[in-house]
Amino acid sequence: MSTIRLNQKQKDVLLKQLNGKYSPFFASEEDQIALNEVINMAEALMFELDAVEESGNDLIAWFWNKYQEQANQ
Repeated sequence: MSTIRLNQKQKDVLLKQLNGKYSPFFASEEDQIALNEVINMAEALMFELDAVEESGNDLIAWFWNKYQEQANQ
């Protein structure tokens, strides 16, 4: 598995999304860019691991769990 590297802005916006506090209508352009970067990384990892079914219907939550697993190793 590729190493997941997130900068602080990406972590912050990812957690906002997971906690239901992210709104694309009110997010800054910087936050929108950061979330798009996270989504792109998550999709790339999902395809790398052939984990389309494993990721289920919440790609962001799945990606965050993979990030946490990596951090705990």
